[in-house]
Amino acid sequence: MSSLKRNSSTSSTPCKKAKKDKADEITDDNRDYQAEDADITLVSADGLDFKVHKWALMASSNTFRNMIDIGTQAEHPTIELSDDRLESSSRLKIFLDLVYSRGVMKFPRNRADYTELHEIIELLLKYETTYPLEVFKYALQLWMHNSSVHNLEMFIAGSKLDSVEVCMAAIMCKRDKIYKAGTGSRHSRNDYLPGRHVLDLSAASLTALVRIPEQYKWALQRAGYLVNANGNVWEAHANSTVEEWSETKEKVAKEFQRLMIKLAEES
Repeated sequence: MSSLKRNSSTSSTPCKKAKKDKADEITDDNRDYQAEDADITLVSADGLDFKVHKWALMASSNTFRNMIDIGTQAEHPTIELSDDRLESSSRLKIFLDLVYSRGVMKFPRNRADYTELHEIIELLLKYETTYPLEVFKYALQLWMHNSSVHNLEMFIAGSKLDSVEVCMAAIMCKRDKIYKAGTGSRHSRNDYLPGRHVLDLSAASLTALVRIPEQYKWALQRAGYLVNANGNVWEAHANSTVEEWSETKEKVAKEFQRLMIKLAEES
């Protein structure tokens, strides 16, 4: 993932030279993280320095705590991050904003931006974060309650976080997403069934389904059956009032929760 080095370490490789060339660069991503009393520097995969505090990293991340504990005893060590996809300066800023409880999380407005959301989740899990992960989950639930989101993408995010509460929030979103007519090959792995609710897993693409852990898929499908054993519960939205549909989704969410608790007790 990264390497722990003394500040005086040098390298002649192109990658190391490129990072060194950007060491003093200040952008919107790292401007807030140039603490004068910093005792550790994180170098993002794209070469920007983030001067922060050991106590903050160790308190918020098991991964960083272990790295600092077993790393160099230098007074001000440097951790060079190397994952271009997850540890860029923009991703590192979001992580540190959570660590320092700075600012408000900005979540995507359309499905095309959900890749960033899932990568942030991967980063938080990779660093084995503690309270930042809980703050992120809570912020995600609030955002879903007040915004129009893609229910399935949010359910997948909840399953990645292994959070029943986030998945329940995805189920109970006030606004519902329906698959629009697709452009792919009929019944290909990327194909979904237009006109169907995105949480109707029988209409989802294989590409989406493989991203969901088996227990989460099972619990969602079984919860829908228990709420409406005579048909597809997700088709009821078209013929329900807003109040009726809201009650139905709440019932599905509670059944989903009950089933997930039961699975946890059995494991």
